[in-house]
Amino acid sequence: MKRATYVLIILISAMVAGGCNKLAGPANAGLGGTSVLSVMPTNALSGYVDSCTVYIKYNATQAPGNNVYDDSMVCVVVNGVSVATFSNLNVGNYYLHTVGYETGLTPPNVTGGQAYTILTPGTFDVYVSTIQGI
Repeated sequence: MKRATYVLIILISAMVAGGCNKLAGPANAGLGGTSVLSVMPTNALSGYVDSCTVYIKYNATQAPGNNVYDDSMVCVVVNGVSVATFSNLNVGNYYLHTVGYETGLTPPNVTGGQAYTILTPGTFDVYVSTIQGI
């Protein structure tokens, strides 16, 4: 009986200790790293969105239920493309949400969102598709 108790205690301890390593991976998203995300909102009907704000949520793979994001950036036009650049990011999961205005569309309001995971440090281009009518 004592042996079974010791084995059970060892198994439970191993499971608890193994479960504590989750923060070493994608859960460390946020500022403090060396990665860069260049986010470019796009629209299937008109190409790139000419005026847009990109919102970013750290440690997320879907839009936050309370609509609170960790950071945001207004896109700037670089070589005819609207881009929002988020720098100093850690490896991890991010949710990107775009809200914009495309003068070539009727109605001109567009929105979009998608999850993105940085697996290794680096610089990444992310194209976020938008739809009309927000």
